[in-house]
Amino acid sequence: MDSYAFLIPCILGFLLAAFLFVLWQTEIARVTFLNGNAVSLMLIAASVVVALSSVLILFVARNRIKKPLDYLRLPLGLFILAIIASYIGTSCFVYYFPGAETQYITSYKIAYSSRNSCSGVFIYDHELNDEIRVCYPSGDVETNHRVFIMKKSNRYGIVVKAAATF
Repeated sequence: MDSYAFLIPCILGFLLAAFLFVLWQTEIARVTFLNGNAVSLMLIAASVVVALSSVLILFVARNRIKKPLDYLRLPLGLFILAIIASYIGTSCFVYYFPGAETQYITSYKIAYSSRNSCSGVFIYDHELNDEIRVCYPSGDVETNHRVFIMKKSNRYGIVVKAAATF
């Protein structure tokens, strides 16, 4: 545990994971929107993975668990990690998987930026039956309130490829 043969791969792995997370957050997460089927499949898959891994870990490490609360902490922690990992994986799947490209013009409401969100426009997407935030469309968002949207849609969600106000 104290050798460089163990420490260097751990540091490089952590740096690679941090870089990939930032890349996913800035490039994929803002333009990818999941539909109800994808979210349902994601929750079911995460629940199955957590149930199987919790049973396996609790069976192997039953002598190491001292408090009864630890029996609850382990599955809840695994569930949170599984949801995060499955959301990242599902959004990457939707982003990179091919789909039908469509273009349309719609009206919008201005979405102002905050500390945790980008500035852009809110549009209603009929495929998702939900209002989505499109970040940083080109053009002047203060005039005319019409936006041109180019998106790619597949079975599990949509990816907004371009947006321009006019």
